[in-house]
Amino acid sequence: MQIIIWLIGNNWLVKQSKKNFLLVVGGLFVGAVNSLFGAGGGMLVVPLFSDLQKLEQKKAHATAIITILPICITSAVGYLFGGVIETMPLIYVMIGGVAGGILGTLCLQKIKNDFLVVLFYILMIVGGVVMILRQYKVF
Repeated sequence: MQIIIWLIGNNWLVKQSKKNFLLVVGGLFVGAVNSLFGAGGGMLVVPLFSDLQKLEQKKAHATAIITILPICITSAVGYLFGGVIETMPLIYVMIGGVAGGILGTLCLQKIKNDFLVVLFYILMIVGGVVMILRQYKVF
């Protein structure tokens, strides 16, 4: 936190380009959302890279994974020391998650950018609708 205060106090962020400033602010938001909800940061950072940085979709998605890694580690350490992690389901999901990560990496190399964009937004919309319906116990 002291580093952030120092950067703001010394106008470091203001001296950087507007785009870099927006990336830092976006990163702050992504980190908070990812830590608060346990997910979602990667979905938010992809548009930062594709729209703000003009990265092609494949690069935006791949860069998002690397970006989210230190955010997830930071959050996980906090949750671990806070005693709010349940280990047994964690182990099973990690096993499937590693296999899924390998599969996703292989698929990303073969999928066209346009299809990836459509698939990404459909997944975000369907995921949001399912979460709302579950909240209201529709299914």
